Amino acid sequence: MTQDSAITSSSKSAVRAGRVLSGIAVAFLTLDAAMKLLQVPAAVEGTVQLGYPMSSLIAIGLIQVVCLAVYLVPRTAIREAIKP
Repeated sequence: MTQDSAITSSSKSAVRAGRVLSGIAVAFLTLDAAMKLLQVPAAVEGTVQLGYPMSSLIAIGLIQVVCLAVYLVPRTAIREAIKP
């Protein structure tokens, strides 16, 4: 095995691991935002226990959805949109 193929193999594994970890984070944030927007009793109870008022549940869920959308947009698309 040459050094170039070892680097490529290692890079492919790193990319795959990064995608799996990103997928887990996206799945968790999607579930959490959906629970807040649908006002599932467990989400309401947990948010209130953390000290947030129940009235802020929808706002928190919407902020999570917006942050998730920004995270999922490819970096090049944001860069191209901001270019003068």
